[in-house]
Parts: sequence; C-alpha cells; structure tokens
Amino acid sequence: METQKKYMPKISQMVDKPILMYQSRLSTALRSINASLFLSAVDYLARKSEDDEEWTPVTLREMWYLTNLSRFRQNTAIDVLLDLKLIEVKVKGMPGRRFVKINYKRLADYLTNGFATLERGYYSDIVRKINY
Repeated sequence: METQKKYMPKISQMVDKPILMYQSRLSTALRSINASLFLSAVDYLARKSEDDEEWTPVTLREMWYLTNLSRFRQNTAIDVLLDLKLIEVKVKGMPGRRFVKINYKRLADYLTNGFATLERGYYSDIVRKINY
C-alpha cells in the first residue's frame, strides 16, 4: 500500500487521466465490457462529486475522456444498463444535459443472482476454469 501511495501521483500525471479499475467479473455479469466501463465511470464521478445528489451529471466528452468510449458505444452501454434496470437516465436543462442514477440495490441483487445464473449457464466452463 505504501508503494501505491508513492507512485500513483506519478502514474496519474503520466497517463493524464484518472485510473478506472476494469472489473472483469462485472463485464462478465453484464456481458458487456462497454457497459462495465460506463458503469464504473459513473460510479467514479458520483464518488468524486461533492454533492449528495443521487443523480450524477454525465457529459459525452467527460465519459469519452474517462473511458475512450465513442458516443455510439456510450449509448449502447446505456441501453444495456437501462434494459437491466441498473441505471436511470434523465435529461435536464437547455441545452440538454444527461444525468445518470445508479440503482445500487438492483446492482447488488443482479450481481448476486447474476453470477449464480452465469455459473449454471453460458459461462459455466469459463468460470470453472478461471476459478474465481
């Protein structure tokens, strides 16, 4: 941990972006790397925000900066997350600004039940080989 504290500022300066952790299990559960990246970035922005608002402002440019996801890939990720009811999206203001709210309870339920389903389903061989 001491090493991490020592080198993270240098690494952050070199990459010129916050470092988002890639969650492979989340990607597996969502069956979408882009949705996993988008959700991780929204969670990062929500934690970074000093407001206690449930709704996090998310701009196209800011998401591209954090994830390198194009507009099309962001919209696809949003569609996946909306279909799973893991997020809500609303547009406010003029010009319109997108706000996203993560349903953390639903996410926890989905991940708990989702991995049980995945282990019995399509990814069962992969999960056994990786042995999470």
